[in-house]
Amino acid sequence: MKSLLTRIVRILIIIQISYLVLINIALNLPLTQTLLNRIDPEIFVVTWERAWSPYPFRVHAYGVLTNGQAGSLQWQVTGSKASASIALF
Repeated sequence: MKSLLTRIVRILIIIQISYLVLINIALNLPLTQTLLNRIDPEIFVVTWERAWSPYPFRVHAYGVLTNGQAGSLQWQVTGSKASASIALF
């Protein structure tokens, strides 16, 4: 039983480390920004210089520039750093 528990913990740690490596690489690829901005570029566009994720569903970004429009309103926000979280539930 102890061996099974140890194996499960090891698998969970490997999954966590794999997620962090993959998401942090993806956040720093130009392709990620391009794909994100293709969702609806007329309404919302975001760019960043560099970004990282310390744990799942949390992102910290530096050199953030975002702009968009809603109806007759056009807006732009520039920030040296920003953080975002995604709540699934």
